[in-house]
Amino acid sequence: MPLETHQIEITPGTTLHLDWQPPARPGARCVVFVLGLGSHRRGEKALHFAKCFTAQGWGFLSLDLRGHGDSSGKLQDLTLSASLADLQAALDWLPEGTPPPVLVGSSMGGAVATW
Repeated sequence: MPLETHQIEITPGTTLHLDWQPPARPGARCVVFVLGLGSHRRGEKALHFAKCFTAQGWGFLSLDLRGHGDSSGKLQDLTLSASLADLQAALDWLPEGTPPPVLVGSSMGGAVATW
């Protein structure tokens, strides 16, 4: 499936950018990748996981947390609460009918996904 790029507004003036690769078949599982501090949604780890999971027919979503990549905000303003809000916005964005996703996080993103 082709890569889709989306921008979502989580609060006025705060936008997140995400990449979505839909699953190969309806109802298939998906992974939401939460990046580490200073990383972006198209970093080496995100691209590796995207390749592995989509090869198995899974959907894959990766997002730039605020202050990262193309998303708005400043890195120095990033908090755990803000990261959790960003992740929740991405989860809320998933297409209707998507089974509960598997969260995969790297470094700080692992803490956010676990929390």
